[in-house]
Amino acid sequence: MYQAGRYEASLELLRSANRPLITKFCLIISAAAVGELNNPQPPDQTIRFFRNDLPKFTSASDSPGCYRRDTD
Repeated sequence: MYQAGRYEASLELLRSANRPLITKFCLIISAAAVGELNNPQPPDQTIRFFRNDLPKFTSASDSPGCYRRDTD
């Protein structure tokens, strides 16, 4: 179901009194993250964190704003 690669998306929030709030983001899924996502986990381990604020992603990356699996 999952494949490694870069995914670009937008999130649109509709507000009743104003214009929609739209933000774009990207997600990079590594081969290791694909392995984790495809393997069933115990119920207490079903949350997978993808972050864009870790120094290892922002300093040496060609896509510093993208969210990546925090264990990559």
